Amino acid sequence: MLASLGFAGGLLHVWNHALFKSLLFFTAGNVYQATHTLSIEHLGGLIKKMPQTALLFLIAAIAISGIPPFNGFISEFLIYSGFYVWMQGSLLGQLMAIIFSVLALVLIGGLAMLCFTKAFGIVFLGSPQQTFQHEVKEVPFFQLLPFYIIAFFIVFIGVFPHFFIKVLSQPVHSLVNLPQGTGPSFQMRFHETLQPVSFAVWGFILIIGVVFGLRKILLTNKIITTGTTWGCGYVAPTEKLQYTAGSFVRTYSKLFKPVLLSSKIQKEPEGIFPSESTYETHIHDRIEKYLIDIPVSGYKWVLGRFAFLQNGKLQFYIAYGIIFITLITIVPIFYKQILIFIEFIKQL
Repeated sequence: MLASLGFAGGLLHVWNHALFKSLLFFTAGNVYQATHTLSIEHLGGLIKKMPQTALLFLIAAIAISGIPPFNGFISEFLIYSGFYVWMQGSLLGQLMAIIFSVLALVLIGGLAMLCFTKAFGIVFLGSPQQTFQHEVKEVPFFQLLPFYIIAFFIVFIGVFPHFFIKVLSQPVHSLVNLPQGTGPSFQMRFHETLQPVSFAVWGFILIIGVVFGLRKILLTNKIITTGTTWGCGYVAPTEKLQYTAGSFVRTYSKLFKPVLLSSKIQKEPEGIFPSESTYETHIHDRIEKYLIDIPVSGYKWVLGRFAFLQNGKLQFYIAYGIIFITLITIVPIFYKQILIFIEFIKQL
């Protein structure tokens, strides 16, 4: 049962990642196409101008965080269930491995939730951090149509997981090497495992429907008015008072300070009425710097020593071809002569 749940959850999770990660990248592309900026600090309030992109990004963000009723929750539930099955009757060493694995998954899920809460909140909520010189608007519907198809499967897998268990049963049956004739019982065990999940998901959807239904009934004959949000005593609030991406995760980045490299650019205010002051922080992953960035930079430096070979002149490229053909023609002849000469030396 452990291996069955593990392989089924792993395969389904790969499938799920292909869906919601693609949707996240595509919607991020929509944001770049509309704003022409890659800086998250310059964005904000895009839900008013790109509501469909915001909704699709939110669906993918919830799914990748493993929150019901979307597909990421189903595959993670299967993986967690495998660990809990393994926990029953396990030895001390196995129990430590289970605890470490579960804690690792919990940490990854919590960081994913933090990451995409920050991304959605900073990009789509609040007020714009920057005034763009061009109009920011939603992309055409036909460009969004493939996104809605991906979102449909994200929701469908989360609400009707049993259809995909039948698809997964055959490869999992081969990977686990179950005895012949255990296919129906294998599917039945998955069905029993996911039955409470299905009830919980549909109950969650029912609660949401009831809440929105009651809201509509109670507000039917009411006059709905809107007003400005209380500014906490500030008479002239600006967008600079909003959270930035850095300030949003500042508390958590302090926890991981030993593995992070932080640099600050700061200009202190001067005088009684200072004209300007700046403060910037840039966070870099220490492990990424030493294991990836520095080796890649060295690799690029070595390759850069041979950049003169690719100079853009057609005559050189023709000469390269002639030299290559000449070498592959001459080298085998000389190689054969060298072998004959070596054999002659050995006989002497």
